[in-house]
Parts: sequence; structure tokens; C-alpha cells
Amino acid sequence: MNIITKAIFILFALSVEAQQEVCNNAPVEFTYCVNNKVLTRVIKKRAVTDFTNAGHLTLDVNSDLEIAPEAFSKVNVTSLWLYFPQVNYDDKSKSKVLTLHSDSFAHLSHLHQLRVFRANVKFNGNPFVNTRQLRSLEMTAGNLTEIPREQIESLPNLDFLNLEDNLIERVPENIFRNNPHLGYINFRRNKIAKLEAGWSNGLTTVEKLDFSINSISGEPGMFAGIPWLKNLDLSEAFDSNGFHSYVLDNLPNLEVLVLGLNNLTSLEPGVFDRFPKLREISLYSNRLRNIPTGVFEKLTSLQDLSFVDNEIETIQPGAFSGLNLRFLKLENNKIKTIEPRTFSGLTVEYLDLHGNDISEVKPYAFDGLNVNSLDMTYNALREVGVDDFAGLIVKDLNLGKNPIREIADGAFSNTTLKSTLTLYMTSLERLHKSRWGVSDSAEVTMF
Repeated sequence: MNIITKAIFILFALSVEAQQEVCNNAPVEFTYCVNNKVLTRVIKKRAVTDFTNAGHLTLDVNSDLEIAPEAFSKVNVTSLWLYFPQVNYDDKSKSKVLTLHSDSFAHLSHLHQLRVFRANVKFNGNPFVNTRQLRSLEMTAGNLTEIPREQIESLPNLDFLNLEDNLIERVPENIFRNNPHLGYINFRRNKIAKLEAGWSNGLTTVEKLDFSINSISGEPGMFAGIPWLKNLDLSEAFDSNGFHSYVLDNLPNLEVLVLGLNNLTSLEPGVFDRFPKLREISLYSNRLRNIPTGVFEKLTSLQDLSFVDNEIETIQPGAFSGLNLRFLKLENNKIKTIEPRTFSGLTVEYLDLHGNDISEVKPYAFDGLNVNSLDMTYNALREVGVDDFAGLIVKDLNLGKNPIREIADGAFSNTTLKSTLTLYMTSLERLHKSRWGVSDSAEVTMF
């Protein structure tokens, strides 16, 4: 064999090797084949009738991927998840590319769920023309700089849209006009600066929105076109002008509101009166220093209220009067003194005051409070005086991990303590249950 013939033979062999199809097993019932970064076919390994997730295909992809038009011609996939490698959030230039053509999802007329994670999605046409039954679409941790209008508009049955952790900068007018069944939209962690007028046209059934971690310019009534909105997360959602209550105009059915990380410094009385159906309010990680009266008194449906990680120093007595809550979270603030009757009129399952700097509990501080579990751990209490807890109705009271050295005689005589007093890791040397006025039916734990 001469040199030229040998060279031709070697080049041919290398070409064949480079184009060789490689097949791998996917979980449960599928085998998938890739040729030169092109998904060429997906086939069934065997007949499967005993798996609840038959019809679901997950592919862990380690390189760029293009989906060929006949790739799914031999299977009936109803749920497709495509996972790509992790990249640095601040530099997505190294994300692997997923190329989708107009016929990439041919033969997937019964696809109900599509999840694409950590891919730089490139649309070469509209692959969703063949998946009009798709109800759930997730393209997260990717490089999208805009909402793919043509693709979204071709999905009339879509009810779940997750575009979290992309680079989207705006939400255009009428973007969801062809999606009358949408119930959930997630834009968390994008770069959205503008919600254009009319962006919410057609969103008559949306109940949950997440715009957290963006840079939105707040405008009056920017969510007003969503009459049935129940759950709204606006944590760290706004630009340097911050959050203003007028963005919440015309949301009469709101039940869950999350406003964490918005640099809020005060709460105006009546600010939530427009939302009588509110069940949960989260104001975590703001800069609130005082909780006044008149903020929550009309919220008769309220169940959960969180002020975690603020700068709260004072709570005006009666601020929570009339509420019947599951949780009131006040941990990790700067409260030093509990004034008399601070929690008067409040009924709550769990009141969390741990991680403050409480050094003084004034007499009758908890008078009028009915609580199942009261957590006051990790504070600075050195003593418990007579009547500090007078008028309190509590099942479990936890004063552990305070430097308590003394509890006055009869300190709990006027406290309805139903179950347990915990004094773990205090500076007390002896237990004097009867002297402290703890009822016989209650247990005291010190060690």
C-alpha cells in the first residue's frame, strides 16, 4: 500500500470514528444515542408496565447537544428533563449549548413537561409547534436574555412557566396573550428592569408570581391585570428606588406576600388593609426597627408573619392584638426589652424570639398572650423577676441558653405553664420548681 493510499485510509477511519454513534442507558426504560453531539434517537429498552414514571426521560448531558428531527420517533415521552453541567453563575459564557430546531420535538405530541437546566438554549425555529399539549416548561439557570415570544405563544395549554436564573431584562407587552391557562410564572434571579405596560394581558388565571432578585422599576398597579393573583414574591425585586406599596394596587385576592431584602425601614398603619385575604406575610432581612400598632389588626385571615433578620428594637404593645397565628417569627433582631403587654390579645402556635439581645422582661410583658411554644433562647436574660411572665398562657416555655443566674420566688405563680419549662445551658445551679411557682403538672428541664 503506497503512502497516499495509507493516508486516505487513515483519514477515512478517523472520519468513521468521529461520526460513530454512541448509545447509553437512561433511567428506567430508555436508551439514547448521540452522534457527534447530535441526539439521533431514543428507544425503549424493554416493555415497562410496573413503573409509575414510565414515559419520563432524564438525560444528563456533558457537552453541547443538538436534537435531530427523528430522535423521538420511536417513543412516547410525556416528560423530558435535560440536565447540563454546572457553571459559574456570574459567568455563563461556558454554558453548554442546546440547539433546538423546528422539528426537534417532532413525534412528541403528548409531551406534558419539559425541563432544561443550565443550558444556553439556541432556537433555530420553533420546536414547540409539535408540543401543543405542553403544560409545564422550565428553562432555568441558562443564558436567556429575553422571553422567547414565538415559542411561548405556541403553547396554549401552558400552566407552569419557570424561567428562573436567566439573564432576562424585560417583560414585554402582551407576551402571554396566548396562554390563558397559566397559573404559575417564575422570573426569580434574572436582570429584569422593566415590566412593560400590558405585560400581564391575558393572565386571568395566574395565582403565583415570583419576581425576586431582579432590578425592577416599580410603578403603580404594575400587577393589576392579574385579578386572581394569590402568591407574590418580591424579595429583592426592585432597583435603587426600592419597594413602594403602590405596586400592589388592585390585588384583592392576595394571600401570600413576600417582601424580604427590600431595605424597608418602616411600616405604615393600614398598609396591608387592602388585602383582607392575606394568610402569610414575610418581611425578612429588611431594616425595620419598630413594629407599630394598626398594621395587622384587620388581617383576620393571617396565619404566618415573619420579621426574621431585621433591626427591630421596639414592638408597640398591642401591635399583634386580635391575631390568631401559626407562626410569629421575630428571631435575629435587636430587641433588648419586652415592655408590659407587648403581645396582649395575640394567640399563636409558635412565637420565636431567639437570637435577640433581650436582657429585660418587664412585669406583665407577656400578659394576654396565648402561645403553644415560646422560644427565647440565645438572649441576654440574667434574671426572671416576679410577674415577668404573669398572665402568660403557654404550653412550652424555652429560656435555655441565657445567662440566667436567678429566678425570683413565685416568678411563675401567675403563669399558666401547661407542659415544659426549659432552662438548658443557663447559669442556674439548682432547680427550685415549687419555689419558683411552677405547677406540679409541668416539667422543668435544666440539663
